[in-house]
Amino acid sequence: MLSCLCRWDFIVTDEQAVVAAGRHAYARTWPSDTEEDAWFAVSDLGGAAMEIVHADDWAGLQRVEGLALSDSWAAYLTHDGDTETDDGDPFSIGRS
Repeated sequence: MLSCLCRWDFIVTDEQAVVAAGRHAYARTWPSDTEEDAWFAVSDLGGAAMEIVHADDWAGLQRVEGLALSDSWAAYLTHDGDTETDDGDPFSIGRS
């Protein structure tokens, strides 16, 4: 099995723009929901990032006004396929 552990760090240059992009992504993903639903679902940066990734995959974050990619890392690990951890940490596979 191959596991890819990745991290992207962004500088937030315009929090309101990121939240607005998250609400727009929500509206594209859930077109039958209302604008009020989007406002409820996306109230902060975390919710905005989640909806942007849901609509546009991880690369979508790099195209959002209000975010500037600061750094990124990736580790690629081969292993026997056991991804269960006793501590509930999905990234502990990279430390074993």
